[in-house]
Amino acid sequence: MDAAETEFWDRQTKCPVMTTFRAVGRTIRSIRRLSDESDKPVRAFTLVELLVVMGVISVLISILLPSLHRARAQADAVACASSLRSIGQGLQIYVNDHNGRLPYVIEPIWSPIRRLDFTRDPRAEPQSLSNTLKTIWKSDPAKLMKCNSAQLGYPTGNYAMTYRVSAANNYDGIPMTIEQLVLPNGTVRYEYSLKQLNGRKHKMLHMNGDSFPFKLAKGPGPFYLVRDFVGKNPDPNEFSPRLPHNKTFNQLMLDMSVNNERDSTVGLSYP
Repeated sequence: MDAAETEFWDRQTKCPVMTTFRAVGRTIRSIRRLSDESDKPVRAFTLVELLVVMGVISVLISILLPSLHRARAQADAVACASSLRSIGQGLQIYVNDHNGRLPYVIEPIWSPIRRLDFTRDPRAEPQSLSNTLKTIWKSDPAKLMKCNSAQLGYPTGNYAMTYRVSAANNYDGIPMTIEQLVLPNGTVRYEYSLKQLNGRKHKMLHMNGDSFPFKLAKGPGPFYLVRDFVGKNPDPNEFSPRLPHNKTFNQLMLDMSVNNERDSTVGLSYP
């Protein structure tokens, strides 16, 4: 092939028309190949293969579901602890603004006849914990008052509160100030550490339950400011309560720390 012929074929190769014809030719050949392959019989899944696939999927689901439930329960426990820490921060703000005193809280669930009334609504009580925090923050703390894993709460059917509060009327329903709980001889009444949010000075003192008569001991002690409600176990042969977080519960302590506890007696008695 001489130089003239080479130049001619180079021009044909670079020609847009020839390039288009070649592309169309390749497309037609591809369509013909696909058409030939489509005439071949398509092999479907057999019943055995489908059953094997379904079995594998079932096994995977049975393996993954418990892990997902545990992860969700753990996330709920962390969210609950975070809410209690926020409540503790609000109480600390109140202490700082009120000459070192804790707020005087009344929780309407505590009846003076030593009976819990779960029909009451804490939002209707001006001195409830939620309304006290609302006054401190100038915003509604409703989301902090409910735990996603709660076993119990009030009012019944539409929980506004799922935490037990060591209020001035806790335990026996009768509000008491700190002066009523400390006797002239220096001993304290049994309810001393069960009525923490009663306007007392925020000091690391608690009732020593190992002494009699009861005396004050240094430190935050085992008693709570706010903790998870605990539900009764539906099994009549099981006396331990139902704890909300995988057999544990959260509680806000006197030093504003949050503990995750496993004590089935829950310090006193449930809820």
